[in-house]
Formats: sequence, C-alpha cells, structure tokens
Amino acid sequence: MAGHSWLTLLKDFLRTGSPFLAIWAYAYEINGHRWVSRDTLEAPCLPWTYKVEVTEFVNGKKGKTLKVITCVGHDPF
Repeated sequence: MAGHSWLTLLKDFLRTGSPFLAIWAYAYEINGHRWVSRDTLEAPCLPWTYKVEVTEFVNGKKGKTLKVITCVGHDPF
C-alpha cells in the first residue's frame, strides 16, 4: 500500500470518472456497513447520484468521518 492512499485514489476517481471508487483502509465504514480489510474496496457507482461516507475505525472504535463523497454514477449502456 506504500505510496497509495484513499485520498489519492479518490482524486484519481474524480479525475477519470471511473465507475468504481477504490478505497485503501484497514478498517472503515461505508454507508453504515463496516469493512475490515487490507485490500481495496470497490463501491460501484450506480446510474444515479448517491453519497458515500467513509468512517475511520481505531482499535475497533468508530472514529472520525474521513470524507463524504458524492458519487455520480454512469450508465454503462
């Protein structure tokens, strides 16, 4: 993960308009669903706009909100 942060990936997403938002984290919460992983999480952008809230977990306790992202989806067809 060296050299890659969720913020960098977010910037790449915003620049390219990719249909997937990849977030690096060891523990986080997205739209109320908790994930604990050292891998990327891909949140698909649906054909409408929605918000993605990324919350940090520290030692199993919910921490600060890292970012609230408005994701504008793209219709693949």
